Amino acid sequence: MTDILIGGGLALIVGTALSFANYFITKKLIENKKSSSPIAIISFLRQTFNIAYLVAIYFLSELLPWPVEAMLIGAALGVTVPSFILSAKLSKEIAAKAQKKSADHESAGQQQN
Repeated sequence: MTDILIGGGLALIVGTALSFANYFITKKLIENKKSSSPIAIISFLRQTFNIAYLVAIYFLSELLPWPVEAMLIGAALGVTVPSFILSAKLSKEIAAKAQKKSADHESAGQQQN
């Protein structure tokens, strides 16, 4: 039982760290907007990192002392749950910036009239 908790917990922690890394990469790419299609690049990078992590857990499971099932469940939860929360946070930040920019643009238009 302890092996299951340790393996799943470690995979969860690393998956959560990967989710935070994805969040910061996404935030930087959206803020820079140097590319014409940042959403496609962001999606590709995020999915590549997530899939590579899960595949690494699966193939390294023979070398690790913990059950593969626990590690895969922990990894999947670590990658998925924080990603949902951080994506919602980022969406709210982007919406707030867009709303502020729109309000600033409207006030500038009213001052010209």
